[in-house]
Amino acid sequence: MHPDDVAIIEKEVQLSTMSGYKNSGDAEYRIHNAAGEWRWIVSRGTRFSDISGNFLYFIGIARDITEQKQAEQEKRRLEEKAQITSRLAAVGEMLRALLMKSIIR
Repeated sequence: MHPDDVAIIEKEVQLSTMSGYKNSGDAEYRIHNAAGEWRWIVSRGTRFSDISGNFLYFIGIARDITEQKQAEQEKRRLEEKAQITSRLAAVGEMLRALLMKSIIR
């Protein structure tokens, strides 16, 4: 597991095993796979308790969401690039207007 994710996951596990905890165990974290790559994983689980509400066990799944995370990052990058392009276009228009004013005078 990625060092930045360990504390978050430890806290979620600790909370989810406490008596009376109602949320399902959903978490996103990174793991280092056998090929040496960092992969994003989402785990979703359901907590099972005894009649008194004491934790018994979890049943859940883990799914690789690396491509989704990469697509989200690329979307953010393109949005930032579009904002910069828009700002540069506005500056270019202002410069053109100033140049036209000075030429006409």
